[in-house]
Amino acid sequence: MRTVYLLSLWLHVVAAGVWIGSMVFLGAVIAPVMRRLDTTRSELSRQLWEEVGRRYRIVGWMSLALLFLTGTINIGLRGYRGSDWIEGTLFAGSFGRTLLGKLLLVALLVGLTLWHERRLGSQSLAYASPEEWRRWRRQAAYLGWGMLLLSLLIAGFGLLLARGGFSF
Repeated sequence: MRTVYLLSLWLHVVAAGVWIGSMVFLGAVIAPVMRRLDTTRSELSRQLWEEVGRRYRIVGWMSLALLFLTGTINIGLRGYRGSDWIEGTLFAGSFGRTLLGKLLLVALLVGLTLWHERRLGSQSLAYASPEEWRRWRRQAAYLGWGMLLLSLLIAGFGLLLARGGFSF
């Protein structure tokens, strides 16, 4: 059983690494290149952002799905049952409070991810004027960096969980 737990935990960490790493790559590598390209060829920049967004969406949602699956498995392998969720006993003690904090942050991250994709994503930008395009792209960038910081905070909560949680 310990081997299954370690494998599931490893997959959880890898999925978190893909999620966070891809956000850093988009913000620190792709976005600056696109900004430079946008000054000379804004239509090409817009098309590239749409394609990058379409492809990243698959990686992002697959990472989040794997995080959800392995997180649920990890909690089960630590001895918690579905009834512990329903009765609220899962959230007792330092481990439970840390888990609750992490899950609330995850819910916020998923909500922001949906909003980022639906409201600021390439689908809604496809018909914007160049001025609107720049404004929306700037908002998407700020939200993306905020989501990265939130993801790093969630990863910190995950490390605390691996160590048994903390009291707060």
